[in-house]
Amino acid sequence: MAAASAQRSWLVEIAKWVRPVLTGCVRYYGRFYPSKLQEELRTIDAYIVRWATRQYKRFRGHTLAVWEWLRSLKRRNPGLFAHWVAGSTVG
Repeated sequence: MAAASAQRSWLVEIAKWVRPVLTGCVRYYGRFYPSKLQEELRTIDAYIVRWATRQYKRFRGHTLAVWEWLRSLKRRNPGLFAHWVAGSTVG
């Protein structure tokens, strides 16, 4: 159980680390290039999926399962990443 808690804390630390950058990107693209914003937010989600695939053994080779995990993570904790607060859809 301690390993799962440690991995969750890693995800929270990553979210805290990238929050200022994500907030700035969302503000910039939302104001000056709103049509590009959704594409960029999906790209960020794809990076999170790649990270989770490398981080969690159970997801290796199961891309759709990782996307479902990300959707459930967003449902459980919608404020974790700054771009989710801005209204990004996952997947």
